[in-house]
Amino acid sequence: MFGASPGRGACLPMQHVLNGALHSALHRAFPQSGSLDGEKIHRSPDGSFRFGNLTSVGPFFSDQDNSSIYFPTPLDLCTDTGDLSHAPLHRSTWASSLPAPLTTPVVSRVLPSKKEALPLISLQGYQNYLAGKKVESSSFRSFDDFFLTENAVGIAMKPEGRSVEEGMLYTSERMRLREEARIVAYADFKVNGKNALQELFHEQNRILVGGESRLCSVQTEVTDTLQFPIETNISGTKIKFTLLTPAIFVAAPDHPGGWLPNWVSYQDGSFRLLDGPGPDKVRRLKKKFPDIKAGQPIDARIVAAHIAKPQIVSGWAQGKNEGAKSTLFSVPAGSVYYFEASNEENAQKLVSSLNWRTTDSTTINRRSALMGEKGYGIGVCSSWQDLENINS
Repeated sequence: MFGASPGRGACLPMQHVLNGALHSALHRAFPQSGSLDGEKIHRSPDGSFRFGNLTSVGPFFSDQDNSSIYFPTPLDLCTDTGDLSHAPLHRSTWASSLPAPLTTPVVSRVLPSKKEALPLISLQGYQNYLAGKKVESSSFRSFDDFFLTENAVGIAMKPEGRSVEEGMLYTSERMRLREEARIVAYADFKVNGKNALQELFHEQNRILVGGESRLCSVQTEVTDTLQFPIETNISGTKIKFTLLTPAIFVAAPDHPGGWLPNWVSYQDGSFRLLDGPGPDKVRRLKKKFPDIKAGQPIDARIVAAHIAKPQIVSGWAQGKNEGAKSTLFSVPAGSVYYFEASNEENAQKLVSSLNWRTTDSTTINRRSALMGEKGYGIGVCSSWQDLENINS
């Protein structure tokens, strides 16, 4: 089940694994191009591909009755006390070894401890975190609350000929869900105005997931409401962006990528996204929407970041380009970026640009440079204070 996440052991599949399982299920159900009535064949310089308008977010853990979804715990939250564990220092002129363009270090507010933080937080707990309230201990969960780890022994195979590699054994960990646990995700795939995924799972509610094609049962529900954390009354000029799902940022001639979002300038930390459509999009849509106007720059910049070790994103391609996919590094969910805007108007524009929830309830902001359609780069905004103001 975890062939696309090497070395991660028994854990929740990453975003692209679930999306790939949905793509594979569609190809099995509709093997011939055009066999799905009304489907669009997408064209690209590398050729044509099917089901290009499939989007997904997830998976996440959930209770049996789906009363709450559990998200990765933010890195700046202490699961022992329910209070903030980290905060940026007040901006100063002190010299530091921070990588450009960061100007402010994030420091711990709690004593060092070898006790690991609980990795999951409930939706209500996340809401309290965004509102700056204390998070109750009952809001946190461990992985053991949702699954057991099973160990298996296998025989290594030679790549050529698929024969047994003598004297070579391997062990692997697999995730066995508890009876009271569920894995949930959101997906959208419309054909002729209808959700084709509902038809896909109409008769046989089964899906194969991961490199070992593990069989999973599926329950579907049509909904317009996403059970994601929502920002609450954000004010001031200091905006925090916390990732709900991992994000991938790529290197470019003028940008190092990696931990730094591609929509942040490497030179001075300024925010690159506009508060509306870009000039190219305006030109494309001008005939259909004569009143459309290009967006304007948002005056804000990054000042600090609190980021976990990168997660490896890889996989195996099928078909024409069969083989190992390029290895990518993603910024894990729970990582936090701190911004300062020039005024409250620009701060609110920053929130609208980054927050997963847009004014159009049918779309989601996906702020990953790659694989946003697979669920990467989903985050939520809130206000923040520097350490001096928190402690005063």
